[in-house]
Amino acid sequence: MATRIVAPGGAPTHPQGAGNALSTTSNQPQALHGTHIVPAHIGCFYPPAIDASDLLEVNFDRRQIGPDGLYLVELVRDGQVAWRGARRFHHDLSGLYIDQTGEGDHKLIQSPAAVGLRVVGYVIEVYKPARRIAELAQALRRAA
Repeated sequence: MATRIVAPGGAPTHPQGAGNALSTTSNQPQALHGTHIVPAHIGCFYPPAIDASDLLEVNFDRRQIGPDGLYLVELVRDGQVAWRGARRFHHDLSGLYIDQTGEGDHKLIQSPAAVGLRVVGYVIEVYKPARRIAELAQALRRAA
């Protein structure tokens, strides 16, 4: 299957990922299927894992939490998408956890739906610009 760059439906969001426009689920474009490359600036900003300049390889066929990792999600309120973004989920013996901030703010949840989230895809890979990789390497060297 070919991978292509796409921008899923919905308005761009501000840098912290909070959507700036409401839209009804009934007027959303058809859901994406398969694997696509998505620019993070469309609302997937989730530092430090995902920066606005990153590209994401996303499996849009995965609509439920499976393996631990990053997922694209939508916050749905009263049948409307109020926000789009990325969140990290992981399992342990206690259950399913969501990292609310990207900084290790883990919260035990029953399911994404229990907190109003709809899973729209699984992030397979985060691609960072070469200049960003060099900056990260420098920071790691300084910290060592």
